[in-house]
Amino acid sequence: MNPTDLTSSAPLAAIGLLLLLAIGFTVFRAVSMESSWEARIRGLLEQQGFRVQRMERRWLTRGPFPDLRPPGTKNHTEWLVRVMADDPSGTRRAGWVRWRRNWPGEGSDRWAVQWDEGPWNSSARTKGLSTAAFYGLMLIAMAIVAAVIATIASP
Repeated sequence: MNPTDLTSSAPLAAIGLLLLLAIGFTVFRAVSMESSWEARIRGLLEQQGFRVQRMERRWLTRGPFPDLRPPGTKNHTEWLVRVMADDPSGTRRAGWVRWRRNWPGEGSDRWAVQWDEGPWNSSARTKGLSTAAFYGLMLIAMAIVAAVIATIASP
């Protein structure tokens, strides 16, 4: 290997390092948010008298909220969560929670609930992707990007 090979691959290595740092930060932030959203939404619903049975974050959908900004647009900070809960009278209901976490000093979290019109149905199909499916697709995409970078960087 001669010195010109090292200098020509230095910018590519720097780009690869920056990409890995960005991916690492994104994964760290996602894991930290994943550990807090469920408790916060559960607490908000329990304050209203609901007993939460199941929650699942949904991706790539607006749910029943047509004014929700689509993913990838500026300031997409609201999350959609599919919820199954028993209301104060004991009736099982399913619906969507639109939640935005506020940072310390901003006041309380903003949220809205849209309950399904019909009775709870365990076989009802929901919109969007589950967190497991979404993160699986993201891991595949990151592996493809890493393979392309490795192919370009190799002599």
